[in-house]
Amino acid sequence: MKNKSNLSVVIASIGGDILKRTIEILNQGSVVPDEIILVVPEVFAAKIPEVNCANLRCELVNFKGQVAQRAHGFKIAKSDYVLQLDDDIILHHSCLEHLMLALGNLGSGNCVGPSIFFLGTEQNIYSTHSGLQAVLYDLKAFLLSGAPWGVKRMGKISKIGSGYGIDTAKVSEEVCQTSWLAGGCVLHKRENLILENYFPYPGKAYAEDLIHSIILTKAGIKLFNVKSATCFIEKPILNSSTYSLSADYRIRLYINELKGTSKLRVYIWYGVRRCIRFFKEKIIF
Repeated sequence: MKNKSNLSVVIASIGGDILKRTIEILNQGSVVPDEIILVVPEVFAAKIPEVNCANLRCELVNFKGQVAQRAHGFKIAKSDYVLQLDDDIILHHSCLEHLMLALGNLGSGNCVGPSIFFLGTEQNIYSTHSGLQAVLYDLKAFLLSGAPWGVKRMGKISKIGSGYGIDTAKVSEEVCQTSWLAGGCVLHKRENLILENYFPYPGKAYAEDLIHSIILTKAGIKLFNVKSATCFIEKPILNSSTYSLSADYRIRLYINELKGTSKLRVYIWYGVRRCIRFFKEKIIF
């Protein structure tokens, strides 16, 4: 499958050394893309690492924003299959092969995403809890988020705009339909691409993958997780200084507006979070 894969990969980035690893791994897989389109704001041009490969195309743009950059890459992609990929995703050697075979079997009107694991472990990033911890988590998800109980919430978007991923250890199907796909790695047919910048606000694109998934669904595109297609990410280090509660709240309201569902639980969620923040910041024990 290394000869003429009919695959374009679009990476929206602000540059950095991590890009070199990502591109090199792409070109070492069982399916090698015909083109890798790297879309970077021109102000970050100096941060693009030197990578010597014939299928790399660097696009410098005069705007910032992951969604807008990705849309630009989608517009110029030439292949029938188009993969959106974050610059920190590490693909398994056969990940693209499994994704392309699955989407080829499903046909047009569908898109697919892989199973995602933390790098260096066998832990799915959406692995579920067990024992008492599972019961407490279920209660929180059910009462506050309005999410289904237990494994029934896998692949669902809750009433407060939270996405629950699929723990592949808990499903037997190779290809499993879902309400949303993580934006870090999604394979599309070119005719199904969303070509406009759908993120409505400036700044960090909170939950853009949920918004993208809802827009795709409204356009009649079905979303699927492919169990055998695997990729990896570094386990994130939580940094509260980069988190904006007000921006998160605004996006959750927008998600419910897109879905046409009640915003009541979002108001309750925000009130609870504000109270917790107040007690953390103001109450001295």
